[in-house]
Amino acid sequence: MKERGANYDFGPIGGSAAQSPYHEPENDSHHKNSIFSLIVMIVVVAIIGAVALSVTFWALGFLFHLAGWILKVALLAAVAAFVWRWVNRRWSRHQL
Repeated sequence: MKERGANYDFGPIGGSAAQSPYHEPENDSHHKNSIFSLIVMIVVVAIIGAVALSVTFWALGFLFHLAGWILKVALLAAVAAFVWRWVNRRWSRHQL
């Protein structure tokens, strides 16, 4: 006679939970993952997702930093060009 809860034993990682009374996999039964393999799968997917998000946000931060640096250089170049033009126009007026 079977004990209560005997159908819920942990199987091998990635193994089938449906087994014959002799602990041999039944080929005609529906394949079920063990609880431990499902937990491992969830943990692995969570870790991969966290790493992917970290890399994505690091890359976005780097791109925004680069864009800010380019904008700063462009703004300094524009101010320098404006001042240079203003000084040259003023200097050419005094030459006449």
